Amino acid sequence: MIISRLFVCCLASLSLVCGSHCADAPPAAPGKSASSDLSPFSPTPIVSIVPQGGDGPISMHASNAVVHGSMLRYEPATNKMCLGYWTKPEDWAEFSFEVKKSGEFTLEVWQGCGKDQGGSDVVVEAGGQKFPFVVEDTGGFQNFKARQLGKVKLAAGKHTITVKPQNKKKAAVMDIRWVKLIPADKP
Repeated sequence: MIISRLFVCCLASLSLVCGSHCADAPPAAPGKSASSDLSPFSPTPIVSIVPQGGDGPISMHASNAVVHGSMLRYEPATNKMCLGYWTKPEDWAEFSFEVKKSGEFTLEVWQGCGKDQGGSDVVVEAGGQKFPFVVEDTGGFQNFKARQLGKVKLAAGKHTITVKPQNKKKAAVMDIRWVKLIPADKP
């Protein structure tokens, strides 16, 4: 019964881990998340490795992220299609990708943030480098702005990018739609 409820819940929410936001999920025990109560039947996140197309950019959509934490999640609604509900600063996102051609890349994050909600500090880590930035108010959580954070050298092979808030200034950290690596030698 729990397995079928978990399956239906996860399909309905397009989520990899069913949490307490699902109506059919069993209630969590005090001090535990709903997904930890379902063990050993909790699904394992499927890592999506985004490949580089030839020598071009690597575009990682929010739907490619593996989320860590209890609130952050992918929001599939057509007006959103982003990582959202980032209300806990300890939640973070991870993107996996494969570089086909070594080189220097410009790291770009498409972030949105509600009116008067900016100011959270975030660190993006790629290729062993840290790229701190302050979330900008974009007038709405789904008003995305491309933020170029710096350049990173990456060798051919598999890598990860992490996005970790350092604090939350207002109601939520931000929403993210894309993380991109653009070859520095491309306009």
